[in-house]
Amino acid sequence: MISAHEKICSSDTIQIAMESIRKNIESASPADRHSTVLSNCLRHIQLGTGDITIRQGAKIGVFHIDGMTQTLVPEADGTGIFEAVTDENTVRLIRKDSSDYNTLRITVPREPDEHIEGYARLEDEPVCYYNREHGGVYQPSLETFLSKRMGLYAGRNIAYAMHPQFTSSKGYRLEVYSEKPVVISYNDDATVIDCFGLPEEIRASRVDSFSPPRLQNEFVRIPEGTDNGVAVVMRGDADEIRENIGRLLEAGCALGYVQLENIFGSVSHRLAVSDRVVWGSTKIKHGYKELIRDLQAQGIEVIGYINPYMEEEANLFAEFDREGYFVSHEGRRFDTSLINENRVCIVDLFNPAARRALMERYGDAFAQLGISSFKLDFGEGHPDKSLHQRYAAELVRFGHDIQKYISEQTAGRGFFYSRTATGANVSATYGQDPFLIWGGDYTANFRNDSWTAGILRSVDAQSIGLPGYFEIGGFYNFGWLYNNPVFMRACIEAGMFNLFVRSHVGADHRWPLNTHVYSENVIDLFAVWSRVRFGTLKPFFDEQTRHWNKTGQPIWKKFYPRHHGTPGITAKSTRNQFYIGAENDILLAIPSRDRPFSKRYKVCLPPDGSYTDLITGEHIETGTDPILVQQYVRGGAAIYYDTRSRFADLFAAAHSELETSGVYKISKSSQEP
Repeated sequence: MISAHEKICSSDTIQIAMESIRKNIESASPADRHSTVLSNCLRHIQLGTGDITIRQGAKIGVFHIDGMTQTLVPEADGTGIFEAVTDENTVRLIRKDSSDYNTLRITVPREPDEHIEGYARLEDEPVCYYNREHGGVYQPSLETFLSKRMGLYAGRNIAYAMHPQFTSSKGYRLEVYSEKPVVISYNDDATVIDCFGLPEEIRASRVDSFSPPRLQNEFVRIPEGTDNGVAVVMRGDADEIRENIGRLLEAGCALGYVQLENIFGSVSHRLAVSDRVVWGSTKIKHGYKELIRDLQAQGIEVIGYINPYMEEEANLFAEFDREGYFVSHEGRRFDTSLINENRVCIVDLFNPAARRALMERYGDAFAQLGISSFKLDFGEGHPDKSLHQRYAAELVRFGHDIQKYISEQTAGRGFFYSRTATGANVSATYGQDPFLIWGGDYTANFRNDSWTAGILRSVDAQSIGLPGYFEIGGFYNFGWLYNNPVFMRACIEAGMFNLFVRSHVGADHRWPLNTHVYSENVIDLFAVWSRVRFGTLKPFFDEQTRHWNKTGQPIWKKFYPRHHGTPGITAKSTRNQFYIGAENDILLAIPSRDRPFSKRYKVCLPPDGSYTDLITGEHIETGTDPILVQQYVRGGAAIYYDTRSRFADLFAAAHSELETSGVYKISKSSQEP
């Protein structure tokens, strides 16, 4: 008699086997077989040299693939049951405490008689956390959004995120359906199978019957031209901004974008010329029309700023208040004065008239200035329980709608970006218009984890098909780090391999505590790096961008070497390694955060290769087996390029430019803490 386990392994669909407990399962009685329990989290499915990460929480429901159902059901004690179901049999596998039971072997059909194998790690950490106060799932950052509090799915020409934002105080259930497994071809010699297939429909059951839109078989495209230069954020009066831009250009900075956060002022002339951003205003501040026109004449694109809040000082406030366009709660206008020193109301984007009015007012104002790109900010932390999570999703949908509206008015092709993690889901399920998701700010991260979390956020997003960007010199606390060479080098290394790079807000460069990229002590380093990334290396990234937009295949791929049992090389040891290019043109290894007090980490280099560190110039030849290279954590990332790559001369030129500039004097081998 064929066991249920054998039946699953012989299925024409995705086959799952627990090799380490095969004998235990086959010898178990049917009753025991059906009563066993597996861990509540399945992650890190690695196949060939590519990777698909499935992060799935115990609260999320049923997946159907070609007659095979995989179910993750929460138990009263917090554990979960993973079911692999065929038409005739059900098997529930138990996860033991022994480390022998930490790995599943995944076997998936590539051709009718051909299989590739990979491994899936099991982790005990729950994925979704319920927040009673907000009546939903709490997601404080993109990193946790991508790794702990969402379901992540990938399919042909699409890698998109769906997280349980559609929640209620009574919980939720999310069901994903697929008719067939889906193949992603990362390159000519690596194929990745999506174990859950491409969902053709998503149903979210809520007590208020709210449902997200139908998914489309599309992917989020990289905004064209985002690698034309670095972006900087500026605020202040027009003359001061001109001065700071002049400093950057004089230093040779490859400046492509200027985001003006306070284009619009208020009905008060005093406030209209101040530094402060006036939310909900479309009154153009003094001198800004001429400033924007001058920047555009120099080939620098201006990026605007939009959020759904409206202050009483804003010129639109009286109209929106009179028409009842603000969110109200229990019959009164919702006031968010607790989050701002000024009285602020929130535009009700679920009201079609309010939505249209806000889109037209902002859209017409931007079109008048010739601006087709903007930053969409705030709204993801709506304090009202009735709209929490839902409003964040609606805000990003609004962003797609207004971006389309502005592009139609300007006959341009702009883009928008958002710091809300919700944008990843909505952009893949709603519009697929050019969109960038925030990868983090390194200044904020550096105190705690030496920048690693920030770069992982943006690289992880890009490795699953979400265009990401990162920031350097963030908010108003950059000054204390500008003379920290480890921090500055970390920013440069991270920004070297992001699609879009933005410096965050900085005030007057004469204020020591607000030192920014246009300050004397960092401007030369910033300018050199920007020229290398957006000048010397631009042909390489242009090709990667075109490939992404043509195929939907991510620029970044997870790197898992075929090591054939080489001692010391495991999936865990290479978990933070990525590569770019069809032939592993560049390998990036990010220091692991698993051991925050560790001095060193290991980098795996593939066999039969010739590699050079892009920053230091260190050269390494590998033999018939891959090798591990020791790196110091405080020395930053390891960036190796393959000297056999057709871009090798370009990479060598980038190294030479960094070396001769004299601004990079850190040797990785000397960075022992």
